Amino acid sequence: MIGLPAHVASRAVPFMRQVGRLSNRRTPARNALGAHQNAKSWLRNCTNVRPLGTPELHSEGSPKVKKERRDLERVKVVLRTRACAATAVVLVLLCAWNPYMLARQQDMQDMPGMDMQHEHEEESPRLKAKLAADKRESEFNHHIAGFLLILAGAFLFAQGKLGKRWPLTRYVWPACFLAAGIYLLVFSDTEIWPFGHKALWVALRDDPEDLQHKVFSLILLAIGFIELQRTRGKLRNAWSPWVFPLAGMLGAIMLLFHHHQAGMHGPNHMALMQHIQKEHRGFAITGGGIALTKGLSEIQWSWRETFHKIWPLLLIVLGVLLMLYTE
Repeated sequence: MIGLPAHVASRAVPFMRQVGRLSNRRTPARNALGAHQNAKSWLRNCTNVRPLGTPELHSEGSPKVKKERRDLERVKVVLRTRACAATAVVLVLLCAWNPYMLARQQDMQDMPGMDMQHEHEEESPRLKAKLAADKRESEFNHHIAGFLLILAGAFLFAQGKLGKRWPLTRYVWPACFLAAGIYLLVFSDTEIWPFGHKALWVALRDDPEDLQHKVFSLILLAIGFIELQRTRGKLRNAWSPWVFPLAGMLGAIMLLFHHHQAGMHGPNHMALMQHIQKEHRGFAITGGGIALTKGLSEIQWSWRETFHKIWPLLLIVLGVLLMLYTE
């Protein structure tokens, strides 16, 4: 005690020590609270202790667990993608080289009565005029559909640049599908009412070609409508990205079985039928490629951007093939 007389300091030191001991004393409540906290700390330390040789455990939200989960999900996506791709390729190959179809075509070529029948039908000027009109109509319909697909593919390629400057251009490519579907639904078969004399249900019942045209138009309309709603941000369901790939694959398979009445008449009808079927096989293979690559572009994986550029290119290729269609 600096500055105090000796007799005062000798009395102050024991007094300060007594005050310090009183201030350090705890009440029973404080003692109980301290014991509880000490017990919790001891239990926490005991649970964190692990035996030697055991692997380190990680909490659910740790970065390592999250990384392992992402890797597992990535492996699952890759496996699913490979399975879908293999299934699609097998389906296209089976439909393109179906032995039943090839045998049926060969049997039709070997039928002796078909050549005589169609050679006789060619002699009718009225039939020749009708076939020529149907041929022009069919080729024009294919060319219109091809032009719309080329337009859609071009806007898809330039969507990144055009969308920033003109946001409304994002709706052009689904609008092209809608326009193609509406045109095909109305103008694909002019012999049906209101342009012709046939009732709709009679034509769909009796003429497989008319039925197929209407189904193709519904596929285009479904794809256009769903993709337009997705572009607008109004449709975000988990199933919506798969409408295009599934409907497109269905249309590609149907093209393998599509036929035209123009190939059933004339002296060279068999060569014409083979020519039309060859063109439709090209449509089917390209359409199947579009459906497959579009599906792969919807999956979250490292190749997504690559397939996002491939399927618009195949869309343009299909449009060019349709523009070059002849009967």
